[in-house]
Amino acid sequence: MVLTALLSNKTLQSRVLKQLAKYPHTCEELEHSLKALHQSVSPALLSLKRAGLCRRLREQRPTKSGRLASLWDLI
Repeated sequence: MVLTALLSNKTLQSRVLKQLAKYPHTCEELEHSLKALHQSVSPALLSLKRAGLCRRLREQRPTKSGRLASLWDLI
């Protein structure tokens, strides 16, 4: 079960990277385009950030609720 979770997380990370290669996204935009939960996408972004593969930009866009969210992009 732990192995399955690790493999699915790596798969999600690769899907996140593919989306970020197109253009910067907010976490919410990634959730929507990947049809994934916030609880999965947010940790994937943080892991990719720690690995030096993506970064949080200063630029922000409004979410569905109107709150501003940072954009994420590849390094």
